Amino acid sequence: MRFARCVRGNEQFAISGYSVIKNGDIVTIVGLLDDVRNATEILGVECAGDVLNDRSQLDYRRIFVSNPAVCGKTLRQVGLFRNYEGIVTRIRRGDRDFIPNAETTIMPGDRLRVIAPRENISAISKYIGDSYHEASEFNILTFGLGLAMGIALGTVVVTLPMGIGTFEIGPVAGCLVAALILGALGRTGPLTWYLPYGASMSLRQLGLVVFLSCAGIKAGALLHSAPINLSALFAGACITTVASLVTIVMARMIAGKSWPFIGGVLSGLQTQPAVLGFAVGRCGNDRVEAGYTAVFPLSMLLKIIFVQIFLLVMES
Repeated sequence: MRFARCVRGNEQFAISGYSVIKNGDIVTIVGLLDDVRNATEILGVECAGDVLNDRSQLDYRRIFVSNPAVCGKTLRQVGLFRNYEGIVTRIRRGDRDFIPNAETTIMPGDRLRVIAPRENISAISKYIGDSYHEASEFNILTFGLGLAMGIALGTVVVTLPMGIGTFEIGPVAGCLVAALILGALGRTGPLTWYLPYGASMSLRQLGLVVFLSCAGIKAGALLHSAPINLSALFAGACITTVASLVTIVMARMIAGKSWPFIGGVLSGLQTQPAVLGFAVGRCGNDRVEAGYTAVFPLSMLLKIIFVQIFLLVMES
C-alpha cells in the first residue's frame, strides 16, 4: 500500500516517507482492496468527498520512461520528491501494475503514475522522457558489448578434473550468463544494460522464430535418412516425463514456487527455448523468464559435463 496525497484545509501535497499526517487530514491511499480497507480502519473513517477531481494544486499523469539517465536507477536515486515534490504511486510494466517503493528500479518502457504539484508535472515529464519514439530504440553500443562479452565467455575452454575432459558452454549459454550479470548490474556509469520492454519482446520473438527455423531446416535435411528407433523414443519420453514430474514436485512442495515460475524451471531444465515460448504464451507472466534463467545455465553446464563423463565410462 502507498500514500498518495494529503488534503489539509485548503492545502494539498504529495505524501513522501518524510511527511507527517495529522488528525483531521484527508489522505488518499493506493493498494489492493483488502489492504486499503484495513488501512482505512486503522487510520480513521472513509471520507465521503471526492478530492481526486480537484487538480488545482496537485496533478497526476502517466509518464513513459524513455530517458536513459533515469533507467536502471531506483526511485530514491531519481529523487522526484526531492527535486520536484512528486511521488510515484504505481508502475505499469508490460501488462502488470504494481506499487513501487523507494528501492524499485525504473526500467525503460515503464509507465509511472506520478502525482506532483501542478506546475512541476511538465518538468517531471521532461526529466523522465515520456517519448515512445525514444523508448522504442535501444542502445546499439551496450547491446553489441553484451553480445561480444557473451560470445567471448562461450569460447572459454574449461578443463575438468581427473582427466574427464574439457568443455565450452557455447555462445548461447555464454550470452545468457553475460545477460544475467549485466542485468543484475543494471547500469555501469553512463551505460544502461536494460533493453526497452517493446524491443525486448520483439527480439525475443524474432530470436525464437529464427532458432526454430534453423533447427528445423538442419534436422529436416536428415529426416528422410534417420532411422526410427521406437525404443529410444520411448526411453526419451520416459526420461523427460520423470524428470519433469520430479521437478514439479520439488519446486511446488519443497520450494513453494508459483506455477508460472515452475513453467520456466521446466523450460530451463530441458534447455529448450520452444518450451519457454509456449509457457510465456500461456502464462503471460514475467516469473516464467525468472524460472528459466535461474535453471538454464546450470542445466546446460551439467549436461555438457555428464555427456563427457558418460562417454568416458563407455570408452573404458
